[in-house]
Amino acid sequence: MTAREASVQSERASPPKEVAADDPGETSGAVSARACSERIRGLTDLRPALAGAFEKNRAQLLMRTSGAPIVFHTEPEPDDARWQRVARPQVIRAYRQHLQTARWSEPALKGLLSRLQGARPLLRAVLLSDGYLYTTNPELARALERNLTLEALFDAPRLTLQRGGERFDLKRDARGHYVHDDGALKGQDAKLLFLDRVSDASVPLGPPLHFDLSEAQQRLGFEAARVLEQSSSRVVAELGYRGADQELVWEKSLLAGQTPEVELVCGTRADGKLSEARELALRRVVVWKRLERVIRQQIAEELPFDEPDNEWGQQDGHLRQRWREAYLAGEERYDLNFQFYPVFTASGAPRAPQVCIDFISETLERASGTRYRGRGEVPGRVIGRLDFDALLGEQRRSVQPFVEYAKREPGIEVEDFTGSQRVPYQFRGRFFALLEAHAGLRQGDIVVIRGYAPWDMNHTEHSHSFFIFRTDPVTGVPIRLIGNAGHPELRGWDREMGRAPRRSLRHRLRPSLEWLERVTQPAPGAAQAG
Repeated sequence: MTAREASVQSERASPPKEVAADDPGETSGAVSARACSERIRGLTDLRPALAGAFEKNRAQLLMRTSGAPIVFHTEPEPDDARWQRVARPQVIRAYRQHLQTARWSEPALKGLLSRLQGARPLLRAVLLSDGYLYTTNPELARALERNLTLEALFDAPRLTLQRGGERFDLKRDARGHYVHDDGALKGQDAKLLFLDRVSDASVPLGPPLHFDLSEAQQRLGFEAARVLEQSSSRVVAELGYRGADQELVWEKSLLAGQTPEVELVCGTRADGKLSEARELALRRVVVWKRLERVIRQQIAEELPFDEPDNEWGQQDGHLRQRWREAYLAGEERYDLNFQFYPVFTASGAPRAPQVCIDFISETLERASGTRYRGRGEVPGRVIGRLDFDALLGEQRRSVQPFVEYAKREPGIEVEDFTGSQRVPYQFRGRFFALLEAHAGLRQGDIVVIRGYAPWDMNHTEHSHSFFIFRTDPVTGVPIRLIGNAGHPELRGWDREMGRAPRRSLRHRLRPSLEWLERVTQPAPGAAQAG
């Protein structure tokens, strides 16, 4: 076995975990396809999957917001009786109906928040269903996430927030803001997202009404799911794995666990076509983990966008040159326009300013082993399997030369959006309809958007680029993006596109699995360059 083969084998995604749910009779050993079918037929607590307005509008709801892509086994419902001491049920229902049917959701919501400011119990009665921030109206979902805060709904000293498969403890600080009180987010301001479930910590949440397929999707690599039957602890779904012919291969599967997270128990197919598709899916999981590891490093480093804090005219791209000069000279800071900036992060990582395409190229480079050395090392770059300095030279910092490089590279597939496909984001209904029906974007795709921007008085078209970071495990639509438009962070479509709503999709770049495997496998004994 070669060193590379050993490395790949050690990194290979773990095989699907087979778990026991509530029933001890569900063993953790391998289950044959026939036995799995028999097991599913023997389950008596299953009921048909929900098929209401939420499920019908699911893709639109999740693309327009930033919440966890959960699946409900029981639809959340308002509990009017609970709020009888707050207001008459008919008043609560009237407010709720007004929001659901208003022609313009955001002005209607803002008007309600202004009218009921300080009336937190009444706002909770109107806006929460079984504790969930829930609606089946896509525009209202967007408006809720953009305008509603935890502070507008609660004044309790502590809250419990459930988001997908995660649970957070929040506390109210001296400013009156809710902050995370534990985990990696401790001390950070807490946000309220669509489909979050939240309550006063002194009033425990009941059992979750949802389950979360996201973790199972990231482990197994399926790209879509058709939920068939479900209970509070089991899900029967057809999982779609993309085969070599780029078509989805479907397998009826049983997933179970202590909700909200579920894991694969068994599948009902055992043919070669499915085995091949699942093997490809696991290879994609391995490659994506390499990229995601680098992406999360850049998020933690908070690499700044290449734009001076006190910009004189148009100076995008100028910081990087000053940073590089200071870095190679072994200095700790540099200045531009009488403003000083650090060369390294607090942890000693190079704090190189990025334009949007830098984030794309440097994610690929760093996954390949190419990087700037940190504080305490000899300044310079370690060169791995991919080096855009050598491939593109000074043009590497412009979007269009990167797109042209991708068109020349056999390992990258490029699709251009033309004609009626170039729908500006300002026409949100048409834009999201295009995404749902035609765009075919997948995790790891590089997307280029272009159009007029308000900061340039709409005189010149500007390009921007980002990765598709997550897709909905049910519909497969892209729901989470990652790029650098200020510093690297995960965003929804609304936050990414809303800055310049006259921009539209222009290109989709898709590196092949084989190209990514070759490029992101770090070269042993990487060469060094000064």
